Amino acid sequence: MPLDDIAQGEQIVIPSGGWIEVVGINEHYLFLSQRSSDWDSWNHDIYRISLSTLHTEHIDSGVYYGAPIFHPASNSIIFTHANFEEGKIILESLRLDTDIRNTFFEYPSDNISWPNTLGWLLMECDAVMFVNGVSMWGMVDYIFIDSELQAKQIASNEINCNVWQPLKPQNPAEEFISELTVILHAKNYATIDNYVFYLWNKIYIV
Repeated sequence: MPLDDIAQGEQIVIPSGGWIEVVGINEHYLFLSQRSSDWDSWNHDIYRISLSTLHTEHIDSGVYYGAPIFHPASNSIIFTHANFEEGKIILESLRLDTDIRNTFFEYPSDNISWPNTLGWLLMECDAVMFVNGVSMWGMVDYIFIDSELQAKQIASNEINCNVWQPLKPQNPAEEFISELTVILHAKNYATIDNYVFYLWNKIYIV
């Protein structure tokens, strides 16, 4: 919807079913991940929606260890794989401008499980952080991935780049989204130029 005229909002048709997450956005596309509604499914489909035409295009399918993330600095989607036999996690990138895949980091982990507690953090220094584990037990992996897709495992006290924080609502559209009665996942909306794009699962009680 336009930032200053919520009455002019449009619905975008996206693949239905399963668990949908916004994985990222740039000046051209909104990127989505769809996982099967089966609680133990690892199958993900990745889509991009053109912000100019609203056309939805399927760009990837695979068995991944959680939803991926869009890495703006390298114009890549970053995926994670879990190797249970060897007890390690593998990070892979897909460059969207060249379609080149590259396994760029792997490490041993004691935190591989399903359901898992992994997540991604966008950092202010054109980096992203892969976080996996259970913090209450002190078992957490922090993998810092810089703007050049160079990755390293670090401790929590070694994090020297701030986590990107969304601003408070700055316009009628963002205020409208913040007041929706259905809880929105933090990654399920994005603002770019004069529009905001968001996902909202409507729940009806009969």
